[in-house]
Amino acid sequence: MARPLLAEARRGEILDAAFVVFAEHGYHALSTRDLAKELGATTGVLYHWFDSKEALFEAMLARQVERQVAEALAALGEVPSEGRMVALGHHIADRGDDLQRTLLVALDYHRAHPGAAPLGRALEAYRAALAGNVGLSEDVARIVVDLVLGELLQRILDPARSLDVLTRLLPAVARV
Repeated sequence: MARPLLAEARRGEILDAAFVVFAEHGYHALSTRDLAKELGATTGVLYHWFDSKEALFEAMLARQVERQVAEALAALGEVPSEGRMVALGHHIADRGDDLQRTLLVALDYHRAHPGAAPLGRALEAYRAALAGNVGLSEDVARIVVDLVLGELLQRILDPARSLDVLTRLLPAVARV
């Protein structure tokens, strides 16, 4: 029983380290060989776990999104429903750098794979978490995700920009 747990832990370590490497170099700048070297592994190890660089990327992005959703839900866990959107705004503002890196990595991949689904699946996971766990309608969850994306993109253009505005905007949007 311990072996599958160790194997899954190793796979998770590879995915976590891959995020750092993709965030630093970009998806397109790395061959599978370069990626393996940066991870301190061999291409054989990567191909043992993933069929391709694309498959590794997609698993890495899904893991990032799952972690971010879990962290947000944990932060909102004890907050009364009327304060959840303010708390969500604070959580997003606090985690802005991580969310921005994830967005940049996903956009870099999407640029060369415009029909690829990873970015769409990531956005849908955020929307579903808001609708299912925060109590927003699907339409309002979509608006919230779009608003956060817009603020993250604005922050890319102006790194001094604060995400604190979300703490004021999100409660109003949730009432739509």
